[in-house]
Amino acid sequence: MTPFAAYDPIASLYDKCWGEEFAAFAQEAFRIHLAEILPQPASVLDLCCGTGLLIAHLGELGHNVFGVDESSGMLEIAGKNAPRAHLQQADMAGFHWDTRFDAVVCLYNSVNHTRSPEHLQAVMANVAAHLHPTGWFLFDYATLEAFESAWETNEEIDTERGMETIRYLYQRSARQATCSIDHRTEIRQIPLEPEEVYRSLRLAGPLRPTRRRPHREPRPCRADAAPPSNSAGERPQISTTHAGPPRRDPPEDGPSR
Repeated sequence: MTPFAAYDPIASLYDKCWGEEFAAFAQEAFRIHLAEILPQPASVLDLCCGTGLLIAHLGELGHNVFGVDESSGMLEIAGKNAPRAHLQQADMAGFHWDTRFDAVVCLYNSVNHTRSPEHLQAVMANVAAHLHPTGWFLFDYATLEAFESAWETNEEIDTERGMETIRYLYQRSARQATCSIDHRTEIRQIPLEPEEVYRSLRLAGPLRPTRRRPHREPRPCRADAAPPSNSAGERPQISTTHAGPPRRDPPEDGPSR
């Protein structure tokens, strides 16, 4: 089972228990980092779109919205939440649209679902291939420090089946984080370090970082920019990358073209 197919058994639970929280985080990140620099309307792809709440919101704002997710269960709900969105079931590295996007977003640790450095590089290359020359890539990721310091816990939630336990574990020897829900499913992630992410962006060609911020102040990335490193905490750091020419000294407080 692939990491995102593991979401199939819990798609409705995800939408009910975490969807609004995750969507609020993503909407705020989009508003702060992309809303004022994109054309109106913009073509926006949500990579790992989950149940589609972000693209539903962006569609209401008038943008042309697209969503990719590997989980058929998540996409089924996304189709109801965002009926005007164009949806595709695919791996992060394997999606294909004829459209070139003004922005691609991939939020809430989704990049941490990549399976290897090679897979991460393939994801970045695929994103770069789908961006306009002046397009932006907004994403976040969690580092080893974040998983080791803020991941492991248990959580009780009230579901249609009654009370269920969510267990968050981090296997230090394997460098793998898991989230299991009463043994129904196990979702896996791996930590990413800034050096790995920067390297993947460089190898992807036009993706280069524009800024670095700790997770408390998430920031976006453009198609010529690379993402910033993440500090420990429950939320990952957001990066902005841009598809234009590189800058010698990326600004700390805003994206550049």
